[in-house]
Amino acid sequence: MTSNKLNQIIMIVACVAMIFPYFQLMGDFRGIQPYVTIVLSLSFLTCLLITLEKRPPYYIFIIPLAFIFVSLLLDNKLDILFLRNFLSYLNFCFVFFIFSVYFQRYTFPKKLFYYSLLIWILAAFLQLFFGEKIFSSLIVASTTSSRGATSFATEPSFFGLQLCMLLTILYLNDNKFKTRSFLLLGFIGLLLSMSIISAYFYACTYLAALIAKKQLRINYVIYATLGLAIITLILIDQRFGNIIIGIYEQGFIEFIKGDSSGSKRIFGAITPFILSFNNLFLPLVDPIQSINDFNCTICRNDMKISSFLGNFIFHFGFLFIVIFIFIFLIQKNLRNVTVLFFLSLLLLVEIPVAHPLVPLLILSLFKKQDYKLS
Repeated sequence: MTSNKLNQIIMIVACVAMIFPYFQLMGDFRGIQPYVTIVLSLSFLTCLLITLEKRPPYYIFIIPLAFIFVSLLLDNKLDILFLRNFLSYLNFCFVFFIFSVYFQRYTFPKKLFYYSLLIWILAAFLQLFFGEKIFSSLIVASTTSSRGATSFATEPSFFGLQLCMLLTILYLNDNKFKTRSFLLLGFIGLLLSMSIISAYFYACTYLAALIAKKQLRINYVIYATLGLAIITLILIDQRFGNIIIGIYEQGFIEFIKGDSSGSKRIFGAITPFILSFNNLFLPLVDPIQSINDFNCTICRNDMKISSFLGNFIFHFGFLFIVIFIFIFLIQKNLRNVTVLFFLSLLLLVEIPVAHPLVPLLILSLFKKQDYKLS
């Protein structure tokens, strides 16, 4: 078997692991599973064996190396928190590197993504008919009958996120995927997940994709608005509808204060930004220690930093902010900046850095329009 063939096979296996990252094959904890990192590592090694016309983005691995440097500089303990953060950044870099190579050499695996999308949706329908515990032997999931399906994710919001990104990545990489179908499947996904945060995921991701493909038209905006109104009416007696009614009657701030799940997500998302601000945007490593040091009463007091971008700002401070602003400044036109803006809004909330579809989404958005990332 040639190195090229081996690389292609391992890359397809890596795709499967990225599309289904929650199966508990190696432990009983929730979240992105270790087998994803293992398969991505193998795929990365096979990428090093093949010849490429363009130099792959080795520079991306500055991120985990910088994290090690910052941790050592701040005398951070080499504990489970350090390992989890390091592997999260490593996962991000592996996917970014691997698919930079993949887009050079191979055609996008559309069939794999279409079949996987169908499997995710069918699994959600099975949960609605046979109960949310039907896949409990495969995945530790958290949901109730009023919160929606989880499919093969750990909770309805992450099912919404996974389906949203799968749909968007397909839409960006398959010119035969019609915009109306893209929107319709999004409505189905939102209806199945019954999750308000999923609606936020869809809004940000879909706007970025439609703008990137020059498909943001008034008829689609009307279509999306009507679809959201219909979904709200269907789910009016579910948690989705209760949240919308509560925000309408009480106002956003008052409702969030009284909703434990909502406040946990909101305050979890802003916690790293507050802590970084209090530290003058210098790098930090331990969220619990930082919360205690700055006496932050509204911060989410656990080891988890919820926001994707918040992780980068918390760990790298002003260094990341400078790079982030620079990326905006080098864009060629307003459309590119707008795409980055909506992508940034998506990544402000509770999305783990280790989520393998995020860097693939970024590459899919930028490769189509010759956007600059470096």
